[in-house]
Amino acid sequence: MLTIFANMLINSTERLEHLKDSFESFADTSDDWLINIRGKKREETIAFLKSRLGNKATFFELLDDSRGWSRNSLDMLAHAKHSHVFVWLEDHMNIAPQKYMRDVVAEMAERSVDYLQYSWWQNGKFTRQFEVLPLTRGRTIDSIFIDRATWRTMLKAGNKPHLVSLLGIFKKEFLQKLLRRDLHMFPALFTKMLYRAMTLLQRFGLRFEQKIWFGRINRMSGFRFRPFSTYEAPHDIEKPYFRFDILPIRIALLHQEMFVCMDDDDDPNDPYALMTRGLYPIRDLLVSWNPQPLSKYVSETRALTAGTSTAEAYCYYSAKGVRHVLSREHISVIRGKIRVTVKSQHLELSAGQGASVFTNIRHEILALEDSEIVRFTPDLGLAPHYIVQ
Repeated sequence: MLTIFANMLINSTERLEHLKDSFESFADTSDDWLINIRGKKREETIAFLKSRLGNKATFFELLDDSRGWSRNSLDMLAHAKHSHVFVWLEDHMNIAPQKYMRDVVAEMAERSVDYLQYSWWQNGKFTRQFEVLPLTRGRTIDSIFIDRATWRTMLKAGNKPHLVSLLGIFKKEFLQKLLRRDLHMFPALFTKMLYRAMTLLQRFGLRFEQKIWFGRINRMSGFRFRPFSTYEAPHDIEKPYFRFDILPIRIALLHQEMFVCMDDDDDPNDPYALMTRGLYPIRDLLVSWNPQPLSKYVSETRALTAGTSTAEAYCYYSAKGVRHVLSREHISVIRGKIRVTVKSQHLELSAGQGASVFTNIRHEILALEDSEIVRFTPDLGLAPHYIVQ
């Protein structure tokens, strides 16, 4: 009933680890996987997926990005077995029962739904925006047919969500339609030329906001100018709130949280990512560490009385680049004996021994006897944000 579609660029160890954890969170939801991996970690990624999927997967070698993400994706979709397609992004993980995901797709098929956004639930905030519309209630999803008049009602209420995000479960024909439209957009060079022309007009004394006029001109062209500078990535597939040209569509809304971004809050004032919530990573939470000098870390020596403990969780989540490679804290024992606990894992350490933990997962250090320890924390030039758990 559901085809999993992955046309990904995996260039780093961190992205590969995210992909593995994301995969395991919904691995049993489909018998049809279409996979095209580019980037430095291509071979490692394919080896992992082949070992887990066997004959459920079709692997592609569409490595020429100059053809465009959409053209390569259309070649892949021609092999899809099922009516609905899940576009997989490696940095979002399923936290719902896998049965719920299967039930959602079954109900989407029953209602002939074109599109459902499966992530960015944000404590229900995304779904609540649609309460101003006459939703049809269901078992796992609510749905609505959106035409221009309906969408104007949404915008008048002050709600401006994307009409279509890449983080979607799509009816196959609808996704193919979006991809074909992308093929007929102007080359990225045209966007650069348009901005240069507007800059030239401003030098002659005309006063206007370039971004606003780009939007107006693009609307008059049928949205054929690319807002982004490349078609090697899928950015132009997403449709913001003002894209009335893709209407009408039938969309669905989840009843509960399903996928969550691992490392991006989108808005630092609304912390929501799994890392910020102390729910990710899920592996290597507590490992032994051989005490040694560390660069880019600051050390703090602490004396602990037997029976006392310290427990905390913190991260530098306001710095987007830092979250992708989440920081670890290292602990070494100078004298005495301690127990380090992370969730259900424990390590007892004596003098000369050490442990390493992720900073954003609650970790307790308990003195089993009078002890002295050294804590090595990342020296990132950022104040840590302490997580309440």
